[in-house]
Amino acid sequence: MAGQVVLSIAASLDGRLADAAGRVSFLDPYPASDFAFDEFVAGVGSILMGRTSYDRGRELGPWPYGATPVLVLSHRPLDTELPFLKRFDGPISGAIAQLKAQTEKVIWIMGGGDVARQALDANLVDRIELAIVPELLGAGPLWRPDGVQPTFKPVRSTMHATGALSIVLERA
Repeated sequence: MAGQVVLSIAASLDGRLADAAGRVSFLDPYPASDFAFDEFVAGVGSILMGRTSYDRGRELGPWPYGATPVLVLSHRPLDTELPFLKRFDGPISGAIAQLKAQTEKVIWIMGGGDVARQALDANLVDRIELAIVPELLGAGPLWRPDGVQPTFKPVRSTMHATGALSIVLERA
């Protein structure tokens, strides 16, 4: 679906997107191919992320998302000259509206947890693609119990040989 807003994330069994230090190395034992990640990324027209996810991406070395346009929700200026990386200092609804005006492909909300919660609370997510890996990192729910809880229906799920589970949900 053109311009569809997709929250595609990998989480631990306890709903964590990163460990206490903000790292995602707990995902290393689980190949991206188990989750058809490359196919998903091929359909992405733009990425929305929070400042912490941006900072972590910059620490990895070369920018991991190629020249795909990225909008970073942040009140602070970005430390980059890359033309496809832009900062957005405003409500998430405005960021998503801006991205929808710029692409007909998938808009990927890639993290972190605060951005995911904002998008879910504002009822802006069309589809959730959730990879759950059999790791426990510590307490920390992905969704707040007081947030807007739109109804999603399961589309498919896949159990992988590594014990990870892929779940795809769409707004009902």
